[in-house]
Amino acid sequence: MSLNPFEFDFQNGISAWAWLDAPLPRFITLFDVAVNILAYIPFGFLVMFAAYPRWRNFVALGIALGLSAALALGVETLQSWLPTRIPSQMDWWANLFGGLLAIPPGPQWLSGSAMRRRFDQWFGLDWAACALFLLFPWSQIYPQSSWLGTGAWGHAIFGSVDWGTLVINHVAQEMVITSLCWLGVALLLSWGLRAKATQWRILNGLLALTVLIKIWFTALQFGAEFSLIWLTTGALWSMVLGSVLLRWALQLKQSNRFWMTMVCLLGITIAVNVLPDNPYFILTLRH
Repeated sequence: MSLNPFEFDFQNGISAWAWLDAPLPRFITLFDVAVNILAYIPFGFLVMFAAYPRWRNFVALGIALGLSAALALGVETLQSWLPTRIPSQMDWWANLFGGLLAIPPGPQWLSGSAMRRRFDQWFGLDWAACALFLLFPWSQIYPQSSWLGTGAWGHAIFGSVDWGTLVINHVAQEMVITSLCWLGVALLLSWGLRAKATQWRILNGLLALTVLIKIWFTALQFGAEFSLIWLTTGALWSMVLGSVLLRWALQLKQSNRFWMTMVCLLGITIAVNVLPDNPYFILTLRH
């Protein structure tokens, strides 16, 4: 499903297609199955919309399933060269099933629904912004060193940073990462929202939905007793800080808002790749 952390080893001696005839994993967890299914529902959903109304019914179904299968095949194959990933047929079939589940809520069903009318009120015809809006909560499923700290591409781009004996306050670090990410993403999404839409309320509603999805998937992965383990003091207060700054930033001129968006997104990209991982996060993953 994912190519994170993008640290490929093409000389590991494993054939690209070895996973096709490999046995199923000995242990198959509910989290792995659920994530692989849900990850491809948005993709199949968007393919159905791209095909509609030129292609419908079984033709659209074939296009959605074919593209889902091809994408999943490519991702699983590339995972063969990632030391931290194990490609399997189970993942591929789950991805394909996710694309299939996107068929019922297709364009014909959604076109007259209250949800579609609401999105029309918010985004108009800007479906690219709407797609980013819908995909953002799902991008936070994978465990992160800091809440909303996505975009960790490893040392391939930024190199290895040796902090030596320097002690970093991880609460402050998480507050910087989370508040920068939320402010930058929210401002980026605000460009796709209509001016008449209640932007601050809509964006904070998205943040609340993201939190609920994170709780759900953390419970699936680590157990219900650990579903809130990621909701630290730094994560909580940085969401509050980011939302307060967002209310102020939405009132700025477009040019100032644009530069603030770019600074936040560039800052979060550098921060998550340069700052060290929280040691408690690493211990939690090992546990």
